[in-house]
Amino acid sequence: MPIELVPVFQPIVDVAGGIKPIGYEALIRGRGILRLKGAREVFERANEFGGSKVLDRQIRDLEIETGISLLIGNQRMFLNMPSHALLDPSWQVLRSIANELVIEVSEHARLTDVDIEWLLEFRQQGALIAIDDFGVGQTNLRMLSLLSPDFLKLDLSFVRHGDFETVRKTRRFAEDWEAKLIVEGVETGREAIAVMDAGVRYIQGFLYGRPREAYHWLGHQRLAALSQALPP
Repeated sequence: MPIELVPVFQPIVDVAGGIKPIGYEALIRGRGILRLKGAREVFERANEFGGSKVLDRQIRDLEIETGISLLIGNQRMFLNMPSHALLDPSWQVLRSIANELVIEVSEHARLTDVDIEWLLEFRQQGALIAIDDFGVGQTNLRMLSLLSPDFLKLDLSFVRHGDFETVRKTRRFAEDWEAKLIVEGVETGREAIAVMDAGVRYIQGFLYGRPREAYHWLGHQRLAALSQALPP
């Protein structure tokens, strides 16, 4: 049975002085007859879409088509960039909306100097850069120095294991590199308090919103705008 690709979006929030989304991470799910399938299941069936590289391009186009409309003000869409895409000319299409994007590159990716040059050129078009899965991959100081990422996204395993002292130390490390730390995997109020006590202001996790289709978040925005327009 064919899978329908379904882009979903998870908010990333700034918790300083309230809870304000700074953007949404674009993710993918597959819709079957009975349920949404996770990204892993989708990529396991990549051949149905013409192979993993073709699938990546289809996912990119769907995420852009539905995700850009979510952005308000200075919000950005956080878009996962597969390493093969860095030198794929078809991904140049992103340059036209670069100032609305944060390009996420996994810490597991082995970036060459040419890859880093491509990312820095993309930044000149207005994009920001995030290193995803930070803390469990193979980022080295040379790569940090060359890339100067705007965001470090701390892998969710640190919150899952309650290692909030490492969260605090990583926040200080990020600040030394003039990057903003985003902590992933926050699911409970207790975790959120511990992360905020560690000095972190940017958080992503189920507590602040599960990955949902764009219409869900558009509905939330309309309700928020309506409540602000009503007299007290």
